[in-house]
Amino acid sequence: MNKPEEKLELHLRPRATETVSIKIPTDTLRSLEKVAANRDMTLDALLKFYIGQSLRQDIALERAIKEGENTETVSREAIFKILDSKG
Repeated sequence: MNKPEEKLELHLRPRATETVSIKIPTDTLRSLEKVAANRDMTLDALLKFYIGQSLRQDIALERAIKEGENTETVSREAIFKILDSKG
């Protein structure tokens, strides 16, 4: 466990980015803004988080399929185990 006097440093590697534009229903956008505010995040950060989370799940599912897993039996927990083991 970290000692209170220890400082944690977050090292982010710069990654190339592109700007995209999407149309989102107004009520959905308002809901996203509320969720972002409740999580003390920007809307941009929340959207990136959601996209990243779903992308990792889809990649894990693809890996499970390639390894011969029956997609009907691949649970959410199994997907995260695959992600953890293959990083």
